[in-house]
Amino acid sequence: RIDLPAVPGWHRVAAPGGWPWQPRHGGADHRLLGRYADDAGHVVDVSFALYAAQGDGREAGGFGEGAVPPGSGWAWEKPAPSIAGGKGDMIQAPGPVHRLAITWYRTDGWLGSSNMALKLWNIADRLLLRAQPTATLILSSEDNAGAPAAPALAAFVAATGPLDRWIDTVSRGQ
Repeated sequence: RIDLPAVPGWHRVAAPGGWPWQPRHGGADHRLLGRYADDAGHVVDVSFALYAAQGDGREAGGFGEGAVPPGSGWAWEKPAPSIAGGKGDMIQAPGPVHRLAITWYRTDGWLGSSNMALKLWNIADRLLLRAQPTATLILSSEDNAGAPAAPALAAFVAATGPLDRWIDTVSRGQ
């Protein structure tokens, strides 16, 4: 059993109404979605998926997977600056609602944001006949003129400590 852990200086909060955001993690063995807030007013949504192994229909970086699921009402708007090596995407829903989403992958000791590198790791696993767990972490926050998303996401990442260790802790259910 896995769950999202406590993050120092942050507390879990309920998701409010509005345009729902839920990334797609098709074929994942475990999916977690939670919302955290801190006393400075930052709010961050956390999407975590754990795959026991990668394969057809079970690809963390596959087409249609991740922060902008097809048919969700969310659309990719533009690339966004990276935070802690994650891939940044600005996405938009009707309203308009703007959201910054940062994505990381973790497999076999590697932490990164490149779909191509993840695919190469997965090909190596298949060639060596080994099943390595893969995790996807997407942190996201609504981006408003009075409350930009990037500072909220940077503060959350700083509070988790090293992301590779945080992802491993979630994956192990600790």
